[in-house]
Amino acid sequence: MKSLLKKLVSYILQIGADTQDSEYIRLAKRIWCVSLVFSILTCLGISILEFRAGEKFLGAVFFFSLVPFLLALIHGALRPRHYERNAFILQTYLIIVAMVVTLALGGMQKANGATLIGLLGPLFALFFPRKSRAVLLFVLYAALYLGLVFLAIFSWDSISLQSHLADLLFWFGFLSVAGFAFGATYFFVDQRDKVYRLLEKEKERSEEFLRRIKKDLEEAAQIQKNFLPQENPQLEGYEISGLNVPCYEVGGDYFDYVPIDADRLGVVIADVAGKGIGASLLMASLRAALCGWQSRRMGTSA
Repeated sequence: MKSLLKKLVSYILQIGADTQDSEYIRLAKRIWCVSLVFSILTCLGISILEFRAGEKFLGAVFFFSLVPFLLALIHGALRPRHYERNAFILQTYLIIVAMVVTLALGGMQKANGATLIGLLGPLFALFFPRKSRAVLLFVLYAALYLGLVFLAIFSWDSISLQSHLADLLFWFGFLSVAGFAFGATYFFVDQRDKVYRLLEKEKERSEEFLRRIKKDLEEAAQIQKNFLPQENPQLEGYEISGLNVPCYEVGGDYFDYVPIDADRLGVVIADVAGKGIGASLLMASLRAALCGWQSRRMGTSA
C-alpha cells in the first residue's frame, strides 16, 4: 500500500512535466497539479456533505465544479505547455462561481464566506510567471466583490441602513485587507522573481565563462600533448615507448628522447611539483630550456 501511494504521488508530481521547463516552472506545475487533485477531492467531499444536509444548490455547484478541475488536470498532462493558460481560466472560474453562489444564497451575510473562495484565484495566480494575470484576476475579484456590496446597499431601506453600517464597514475592511495581502504577496513574489532572474543571468555568465575555460584547457592540453614525442624512437636491441596521462587537463609530467649519437639515446623524464596549469607552465619552460640546449649542442657539433 505504501509503495502504491508513493507511485501515485510521484505520478501526480510528474503530470505536465516538460524537459524544457526551468526548475521554477517545474515547481509551479507540481504545486498546481497537487492543488487540482486536492480541489477535486474537496469538491467531491463537500458536495456529498451538502447533499446530505439538504443543500441541493451548493451540493450541485461543488459537484459540477469537479468537471473543470478534472479537465484541467487531464489537459495539463496532455498539453503541458498550456498549463498557465488553463490555470488562468480555472482561477477566473473560482472568482465568478464564488460571486454567483454568494448572490444566489442571498448576499454575503448568508453565503458563509463563499467570497473567500474567489480570493484564492488571484493569490494562487502569483505562483505563475505572468504576474499581470494575477493583477487582472484581483481587479475582477474586487469589482465583483464591490458589486455585491453595492447591491446589498441598494436593497436596504432607509430605516435599516443604520443597522447594516457595521456590516458595510466589515465588507470594505475585508476588501482592504485582501488588497493589502495581495499587494504584499505580489511585492515579495516580484522581488523573488527579480532575484531569480538575476541568478539565472549570473548562472548563464558563469556557464559561458566555464565553457571558455574548458575550451582553453582543451587547447592547452593539445599543445602540451604536442610537446611530447609523437613516435617511439628506434634503437637496435631495445623497444622504447612512452605515455603521459595527466591527472587534470594539463600537468607537470614530461618525457622526451634526445639523440646523442648514432649508438646512444638520451631519455628525459621530469615531474614538476604540483599539478594543473602552474605545473604545466614550468614544464613548458623546462622543455624550452632543453630544446635550447639541444640546439646549442647540435650547433657546436656542426
